[in-house]
Amino acid sequence: MRYLTATAASYAGVDLHATSLHLCVLDQGGTVRLSRKLKAQPEPFLEALAPFRPDVLIGCECVHTWYWLADACRDHGLRFELGHAWAMKAIHQSKTKSDAHDAEGIARLLRGGNFPLAYAYPRERRGLRDLLRTRLTLVRQRAELYAHIHTVRRQDNLDSIGRDVKYKSKRADATAGFADPHLRRAVQARLNLLDPLDAEIRHLERDLEAAARDQFPAELAVLQTIPGVGPIISMTILLEIDTITRFETRQQFCSYARLISPRQESDGKVVGVGNARAGNAWLKWAFSEAAVLAAQKDARMKRCLDKLQSRHGTAKGLSIFAHKLGRVVYHLLRTQKVFDVDRFVRG
Repeated sequence: MRYLTATAASYAGVDLHATSLHLCVLDQGGTVRLSRKLKAQPEPFLEALAPFRPDVLIGCECVHTWYWLADACRDHGLRFELGHAWAMKAIHQSKTKSDAHDAEGIARLLRGGNFPLAYAYPRERRGLRDLLRTRLTLVRQRAELYAHIHTVRRQDNLDSIGRDVKYKSKRADATAGFADPHLRRAVQARLNLLDPLDAEIRHLERDLEAAARDQFPAELAVLQTIPGVGPIISMTILLEIDTITRFETRQQFCSYARLISPRQESDGKVVGVGNARAGNAWLKWAFSEAAVLAAQKDARMKRCLDKLQSRHGTAKGLSIFAHKLGRVVYHLLRTQKVFDVDRFVRG
């Protein structure tokens, strides 16, 4: 976890909600100079901060509404830092909780150098990244519909239709064999949702690929030299990290991508593992998919994965393989070199 080390004349903590926020401003001595509830809009927020500008440092917890606040601060030349939500909760959670108390706690974290940093994704590519996340959400919804159809058929002891449900021309067979008309209607209801989902996902993929080629032409070409890594996985990696230069080391990058298991130690003994969910879930998905697909597409990669799984077990071997891919991706994006399978399997 990285912590902010910066000084300012004033420190502003913002406890942000969907329709309101609480602003608390401390001076350098730690005295509360302002504590006020405001509407969650740029105008009242900027007006309340006016007496403390220009040397004010603003911090906010990473909640889903932080976009507009970061953009407003950037547009008006104010220093804004985004805080890691889980780490902040662990640091300043106390017996008493209120918006005013939380805002003051954030301001004191800023002043004391204990503010745990999250990445404030820039506005220019944020919409494209969120559009890619929308595409993956729709793909998962489609997979749930597939699973429900298979489940209903198994419950009625009918033959499996396998992968046929994924193909439009074969989906009519999914409703065959049901004696109960209500079960048949339940399956048909889910089938009716698949066609529009398929169409929307195809349209999203077309738009995403066109936009990504304009912004990351060289990086996309480099990543797709890895066996099994296609446009969607490479776009996910690039859009989730924004820029590889924000990671000082490859281990820091792998930690952000949830490719390592943080250990917890006490008195020189390992007592467990840390919060493996800390990091970027979308990158975790991308590297997990890339690990499976790379082994399917290349025989040398498959032998490398088999060797790791025979030594460490199926799940852990795949995790180690994904970690190796993460380290390689960091190197490729730093150097703009193509993927070398022989070097990967030797490492």
